[in-house]
Amino acid sequence: MNQILCRLVDISKFPEDNKKFVLNLIDMALRDFKVKKAHAS
Repeated sequence: MNQILCRLVDISKFPEDNKKFVLNLIDMALRDFKVKKAHAS
């Protein structure tokens, strides 16, 4: 968990455009994971 928090802190220091880009990538990955998980059930 500590590793995740450290990464989020690093991302929070990015310029706004880069931060939005990275957070959008995370959102897409989470959404895709949830869809795959739902279809596997």
